[in-house]
Amino acid sequence: MSRIVLRNELSIGVAAWLTYEKACGREGLFSESYMALPVAQILSNHFGGNVNAEHNHPVLSKVSKPGRPPQLDFAVKSDEDISLVVETKWVGKTNVKVEDVVWDCVRLELAANEYNCDGLFLLAGTRKAIDETLESPSFNPKNTRQKPSPVLGLYNNGRQSVNVQSPKKAFGPKLHEYINKYPSIAFPRSFVCGYGTQKNKYASGADYITAVWHIRPEVNKRFTFSV
Repeated sequence: MSRIVLRNELSIGVAAWLTYEKACGREGLFSESYMALPVAQILSNHFGGNVNAEHNHPVLSKVSKPGRPPQLDFAVKSDEDISLVVETKWVGKTNVKVEDVVWDCVRLELAANEYNCDGLFLLAGTRKAIDETLESPSFNPKNTRQKPSPVLGLYNNGRQSVNVQSPKKAFGPKLHEYINKYPSIAFPRSFVCGYGTQKNKYASGADYITAVWHIRPEVNKRFTFSV
């Protein structure tokens, strides 16, 4: 299956499931964990049931730390190899922080690079909530020309390479707090992120949507960020 077809079906399917669940009066239960069922079912349909939830991160979990090891929301296995890794975020009443979204994408990039596979990042919520999040100042830091530079783009807006090297960017200080917990790990200078997929593109503000981005590994320029 092509990446575009899979992104389209995840966007359409998860949004439709949320709409159905709302009609059943279960809107108060919506959360990141509540999204796991439709995401897993769609992935399982296309990959023969070889879908693992809460999969230990192949890089970060190797660093010995107390508590539960870092995990990915989903990992899809083809034969004995991991062919796809997935992270999800829910945009509810509490705003999603840009540093947490970027950290999820960096974690996806690390796993995709380790497994030599693709990564997908899903963001779900109402059209109004997602647009407000992606259009907020924190998701649109200014570049050297003092122009907004979207971190994640929808509707043909955004950029394809998100630099995480500098701790001085809008999301940099908090992001580097996460990164500096793993001083021995070589992180990417940036992660490559194409324009997001969102169907129906013309959904109203109250409609539930799911945006999906393809995260590709950074081939070169990997180094530790230890301070």
